[in-house]
Amino acid sequence: MGGPTFKSAKKSLCLKTIALFLSILFSVFESLSFASPLRGGSVSSGLAPSSSDLKMLLKEPALFPKELGHIEETHQGVLKPTVILVRDAHAVTSAQLSIQKIMEEVAKKYGVRASGVEGATGDFDSVLLRSFPDKTILNSVLSDYLKRGELTGPGTADFLNAARGKTSGLETWELYEKNYFAWLRAWKVRQAALNEVEVSRKTMDGKRLSLYSKELNAFYEQCRDFRHDPSKFYALLNYLAGLKISPRNPSAYFELPKLLKFAAQESGLEPAKLAQEIQKTTQDFEARCKIRLNPAHAGQYGVIRQQYGTGAMDAADYLSSLEKLSVQGGCAVDFNPALKDLAENADQVRLVSGTSLMDEIESYLAEVRARLAKNPAEKALEEDYEKLYQLEDLAKLEMSRKSYDSLLSRRQDFSPWFSRETIWKPMLDFYALAIDRDRALFENLEKRIQKEKLESFLTVLGGFHEEGLKRQMKAKGYSYLVITPHIRSLEGKETYENLMLGKFSYRKNLQNSFYETFVRVAGQELARSLPPSQFGRTMKTWRDDILRYLSEEGRLAEAWQ
Repeated sequence: MGGPTFKSAKKSLCLKTIALFLSILFSVFESLSFASPLRGGSVSSGLAPSSSDLKMLLKEPALFPKELGHIEETHQGVLKPTVILVRDAHAVTSAQLSIQKIMEEVAKKYGVRASGVEGATGDFDSVLLRSFPDKTILNSVLSDYLKRGELTGPGTADFLNAARGKTSGLETWELYEKNYFAWLRAWKVRQAALNEVEVSRKTMDGKRLSLYSKELNAFYEQCRDFRHDPSKFYALLNYLAGLKISPRNPSAYFELPKLLKFAAQESGLEPAKLAQEIQKTTQDFEARCKIRLNPAHAGQYGVIRQQYGTGAMDAADYLSSLEKLSVQGGCAVDFNPALKDLAENADQVRLVSGTSLMDEIESYLAEVRARLAKNPAEKALEEDYEKLYQLEDLAKLEMSRKSYDSLLSRRQDFSPWFSRETIWKPMLDFYALAIDRDRALFENLEKRIQKEKLESFLTVLGGFHEEGLKRQMKAKGYSYLVITPHIRSLEGKETYENLMLGKFSYRKNLQNSFYETFVRVAGQELARSLPPSQFGRTMKTWRDDILRYLSEEGRLAEAWQ
């Protein structure tokens, strides 16, 4: 939405006055130090939640609202501070919205207002944007940046909730820069590394077709399809349920048995009855919801309807997609309980990457593989394929900490590839620096906890760094809990690489840091979004609120320096 336009000479003079006012407004903000600590004046008053509430959450993870996420792991340490680790899904819009809500929930209900994030250093200064009076416009502008991956859940929480507290970056910047430039070097040779993986795979496939049993070949193909396309996990789950291979140690699995049981039940549904129920649901959707869809969503419906009709999409994915489109149209589709379970489980199995469920899946697949590979030759080739999967994850820079540790422990097994240092050394350098960052992230987190005498702290980290921090916190006696945010779709994930390459919409306006540039550009966009009739009044209120926040935080004098 553009700002007001002025045509007459008198109104042009008014425009100059407004421009001067904006210049003063933004210069007041830009004179603030982004590394200066905020004070507690802006936090709303009232009864503070008790730290015992958070201890209860450690003991009863099921108390956490499942619509926000689920607690995957807890650890009770000997020290008083409790750290909440929120697992990040970089640039995924749905995940960032859930992270925003998680931060607001734990601030309100458990008093956890201090937070830290990777990828940044110093304290975030959110005064300018959170002071904006029109919250509808603020939400709209921030939402656009969030969808492009240019704003995160923690940033959104800070800008929308003044009582949220203070967020700071936990990086040691020189080390972060080294790791970032290592990522760029690895990214440049990624395709060459993937080409090497593919050459090795074709050689192994030639052996496999004549060596493997029919059962082991089927297992390999299911695993291969899932690794290349995670959306096919539902097919893998149905296949595994059909094998009926019980885990050797059932107590080691928590999520997977439930999903295997569900898959067995779903595959056992009487096909005619299932088709009849889905037809009823589709008719309800078309009668009440389809008309409310915009052209883009209507086109999506046509695609999924065709895919389901031709067998290219299974019932669970179709129902899950139908439910999402009904939400877009503002119309709740009428699911019977069985179909609703089917849709919800499709969401869960589609979004397993980076979760504890994924760890369970990998462990179970290793068990199944060991039972299906009968002779030494089959077992040896399966081990070679496992090495190839690790190399592929290394080339894509998508390794888990567990997989990276495994690779290091038997690095000599990869020497035929690693001897070509120009291709593989950049990837190994990247992960070595990532480990160094783990130590720095924890040291900076601990310094802040000790300096501010915090009883609780929240941090948002990617899965690789999460594992490193958990190990260090256990060693130091901290209590912690790990929350995986609720994710409805992977929309936005495709933007992550471009963001890492610095392709931001406001790149041409870059001055100083990305954060400072974002706040300035977003602030200007907020001003342009105001209707002409509300412009002057809202700008005055905005200015007054900024000054009020600065006064409450004891920084008013600083702003005029």
